[in-house]
Amino acid sequence: LLEGEIARLSAGLLSQTQLEKMEKATKTMEDCWANQDLLANVDADLEFHGTIVSACSNTMLKALYQTVRDQVTETQRQPIPITDPERMRQSIAEHRRIIAALKTNNAGLARSEMEAHIRNTARCAGLQP
Repeated sequence: LLEGEIARLSAGLLSQTQLEKMEKATKTMEDCWANQDLLANVDADLEFHGTIVSACSNTMLKALYQTVRDQVTETQRQPIPITDPERMRQSIAEHRRIIAALKTNNAGLARSEMEAHIRNTARCAGLQP
């Protein structure tokens, strides 16, 4: 999966500021979900993923991600109103595991955590990655 490879390549390249930005975006997602501000929830999720992409050293993968970002956004917005609250809790926990892997510069774990997150999100949207 594209984002798994991007996460792998970004491990060790994210600054402390970028990691904090990802933590803040994840907390914002959690707060927005609690307040049912669903569009802001998606925006925070996109910020989380965009931060990882911004650290990726492979310009071709970054360009490819930007090309499909509009489709990614749509697949994230569609299921939000019908998302099971437990799935949202799981998604937020997945974000925190991705951050933990990136903080320790564990490229393999960052990749596998991101791939699991993308697969779970796709299933929630009715897609099979």
